[in-house]
Amino acid sequence: MYLIGNVNSGQNYKVNSFGKNVLPKRNSVSGDNAAFCARNTMSESNVDPKCTKKGLIAAGIAFATVLAGVGIVIISRGRNKKLANKALAEIPDELKTIFAKLKDEKGEAFFNKGYNQIKKFMKLEATAPEKVIINANETSGFSIKGGFSPNLNSINYDNGVLKMNKAKQLDMLAHELKHSEQFSSMIRTEGVGIEKLAEALAENAVKNSISESSFDFFFRGAYQNAVREGKAEEFLAAAKKNTAKTFLEEFRVNYEKVLNLPKISSDSIEGIKALEQINAIKDYEGANFIGIAGDTYKNNPLEVEAYAFGEKISNYFEKFMKYQKYYKPSVQ
Repeated sequence: MYLIGNVNSGQNYKVNSFGKNVLPKRNSVSGDNAAFCARNTMSESNVDPKCTKKGLIAAGIAFATVLAGVGIVIISRGRNKKLANKALAEIPDELKTIFAKLKDEKGEAFFNKGYNQIKKFMKLEATAPEKVIINANETSGFSIKGGFSPNLNSINYDNGVLKMNKAKQLDMLAHELKHSEQFSSMIRTEGVGIEKLAEALAENAVKNSISESSFDFFFRGAYQNAVREGKAEEFLAAAKKNTAKTFLEEFRVNYEKVLNLPKISSDSIEGIKALEQINAIKDYEGANFIGIAGDTYKNNPLEVEAYAFGEKISNYFEKFMKYQKYYKPSVQ
């Protein structure tokens, strides 16, 4: 998530490959060879090596080895199926259905369909952005720029996101949709609404703009002049008020559908969490301009929840792809 143009970085996932169990070749004495041995053991001078006692024992050992090998393969397949069933049982049925629809999709089709499917799974059709905006003219270096913009209620990325593996794409989409859910809940919660949300975002924006790591040199310069003139408090108060006013106007336009939804009680679990998240916004610190985020960013409650949810969806997808041949859709 970024409040004012912050950057999110990605991480890569390892790709697993799996081999096949192969049955060993049989190497035993056939019925015809057994008859041959019975006919040709009368004379020791004319004994086929396969018909000696040692030869028969060796043949018996080889046959037993074959049987043992078959047993190992059968046990291995049974164990794999048991592990697969256990792993698939951990994935919600609705997600398994979604992953089955997505697994053969590629490129931007996978990305867009994945977004819509995860949005539907989270029941955010009425509140989340209609689609993700991919900035086709931008390219990525070692990080992916973009995220959720709370004042605009939009999600956008540069086109480098399409080069990431499918699991990571779902991770990022689920992460940003969780931020969308957070802000929609805060807007709908009694005692919070767009007014307090705008104030919290403005306070955060002004605080980050005057920090030493800020690249808003014009604003920092104006603030430093106010400090020299002994008018720092008045300057900050005016900046927060004007910024909050801008955010409020944007909220009314960009969250029109959310504002028409039923209110969330402040005493409910969802409402209590929304009140806590307002305070988390005030302390929010985004990633820097090259996409590197510090501990303050990673430990913020808004990010902790979003990262956990994104990683869960990603892990579910990887698990499904690993055991997809064992998946059987439930019959409705």
